[in-house]
Amino acid sequence: MHDSDGIIAVLDELSALGVRLAVDDIGGGISSLSVLSRLPVDVLKISPSASSPKLIRATVALATALGMSVTAQSIASSDQSARLALLGCRHAQGPLYGKPVDADSVPRLLTSLEHLRVAA
Repeated sequence: MHDSDGIIAVLDELSALGVRLAVDDIGGGISSLSVLSRLPVDVLKISPSASSPKLIRATVALATALGMSVTAQSIASSDQSARLALLGCRHAQGPLYGKPVDADSVPRLLTSLEHLRVAA
């Protein structure tokens, strides 16, 4: 990130508007922890290439320490999902749960999933 202060200012503005922000491919790319700790980010997304249990636990611990949640990407099997849950990763996305949809399809998808809503 060449202009980290400028980027952080824009992300702060988005966050103030209620936009939830995520950092993609944790464990699969190059991330600066000092910059990461300054970002108004809600979610760290674990890369599919981050298969090491130690790396997954560390990412979950880092996210927790920074007040963020963790989402595992590209989950294709229930075994993979169960292993991640045991390592502390409570959120996941991928073909096991459904295919990506375009923006126009989201309202219809949410309506079809309303029966799954859990009362708080």
